[in-house]
Amino acid sequence: MYGDHVVKHLQKGRIDVNTGAGWVLLTANGTSNLAQRRHIRLYNRGNPGWTVALGFANVNDDGTFTAPTEGVGNNELLFGGQTKVLPYGENIRVYGQFLAKGGETDGSTKVIVVEER
Repeated sequence: MYGDHVVKHLQKGRIDVNTGAGWVLLTANGTSNLAQRRHIRLYNRGNPGWTVALGFANVNDDGTFTAPTEGVGNNELLFGGQTKVLPYGENIRVYGQFLAKGGETDGSTKVIVVEER
């Protein structure tokens, strides 16, 4: 309604989230956020029991990011087969940590990440 909300640039990638890896950065290129990002879309390609806990980090005063260190108990979850679109700009990094739920024993899943500006 107000402003220009059409996506003009996409960056897409696949990130492996494995047991024991701790918090894994979820960005399309695997190393940094898309400049001027307005949204990030996450899709967990795993089975319903292959869950990814989502952690977040704001940019520090010096322009760096500090990965989450807390446990996964109070975090948002991305279940297998689920898609989430988050209106998070480039100053917020999104991290994922694998959780086996519902009797699943496999130790990894893949998250498709699409960053949009």
